[in-house]
Amino acid sequence: MGACFGKEGSSSNNNNNPTTKSSNPNNNSRAHNNNNSTPQQFDENDAMEENANPNSGNYDVKLLLLGSGESGKSTFFKQVRIISQRPFSEIERRRVKNTVHFNVVSSMAVMCQKLKDLNEHDQLSEELQQCSERVLALSKNRSFMTSTNAASKGGERNFYTEEIASDIEKLWNNELVQRVFQTHRNQVHVFDGAEYFFARLDRIRSADYVPTEEDLLHCRQKTIGIVEVSFEFEGLKFSLFDVGGQRSERKKWVNCFEGVSAVVYVSSLADYDLKMYEDDSLNRMDDSLNVFEGLCNGYFKETPIIIVLNKTDIFKKKLQVHGIDTCFSDYKGDKSSYDESVQFIRQKFLALNKFDEQRIWMHDCCATSTEDVRLVFDKIKHQVADWKKKHPHSK
Repeated sequence: MGACFGKEGSSSNNNNNPTTKSSNPNNNSRAHNNNNSTPQQFDENDAMEENANPNSGNYDVKLLLLGSGESGKSTFFKQVRIISQRPFSEIERRRVKNTVHFNVVSSMAVMCQKLKDLNEHDQLSEELQQCSERVLALSKNRSFMTSTNAASKGGERNFYTEEIASDIEKLWNNELVQRVFQTHRNQVHVFDGAEYFFARLDRIRSADYVPTEEDLLHCRQKTIGIVEVSFEFEGLKFSLFDVGGQRSERKKWVNCFEGVSAVVYVSSLADYDLKMYEDDSLNRMDDSLNVFEGLCNGYFKETPIIIVLNKTDIFKKKLQVHGIDTCFSDYKGDKSSYDESVQFIRQKFLALNKFDEQRIWMHDCCATSTEDVRLVFDKIKHQVADWKKKHPHSK
């Protein structure tokens, strides 16, 4: 079941895919492809820890949700769960409390460290410097760094004390910290939901704080193993499986490949100017393209693949600062144009496919918007159901 994931050629069918064929689909040069331009390889012998059983066969349609780390893949999965009337219980939401606090402390610690790197830390008042040192010390605490794992298993230790909560609020309200955050957040791996939580510090410091569904959608939590959500559509039982997207988790993907009806591949549009968390030498968009290339030309060369280009909201904001030519040296369009930029990225994905172009569909999406995901996922369900009817002997 080894899979080499490869290149994809053009657009899918008309109404389902607004993308047209690239005038030069083989011109797929990227500014950051240096020594990491080969497609991601997957070995069937790699092992996996799993929560759900992806090969139980208790479904008519098996959808596999894949994508790079921090692409918004798991946020998309959470939205599908909400849309499918599988709300998160209070127990589940309480278990995310530590994760929210971990996100907030880690994000502020990154900014405090950046102030030091810029030699601007001493511009803070003495009180704020002390606040900063406490936040940095906590972020390096081994027990704190594993607190999210303990909480997910039912245990919980509160590291987000009143003192730390107050420290973070004071720092966030400082003009210098705000400026460094806005200017350098893309360089230091601050997660996308940081600003959302910084705007809600008063609520999340409460002793009886229970994360809302919206909090769950904005928090950053790595997917470990496999999770599943099931639903019915047009008389078919669907199961959607989410697998971890971090590089260390990808070796487990192959254990889910059996009997896949369609792959939903999530890629972040906003990653064009970001480096990999695990490898600062690799651009995230390049990584996403490389992984997709291996998937679509390897094990899934005959399987429908739905590409979801996520984080449209962040992408639009970034384009007002700098264009996608920071990643794609061959982009010659309007640097601030969303339509031209996203069309160019679509073609980069589609130009990688070597097999049937009719099996590739594409959608743009903002995964933190429930309505946006509802519209996109409704299209996906129709596309997959139609494919199953036209190809009754497919998986």
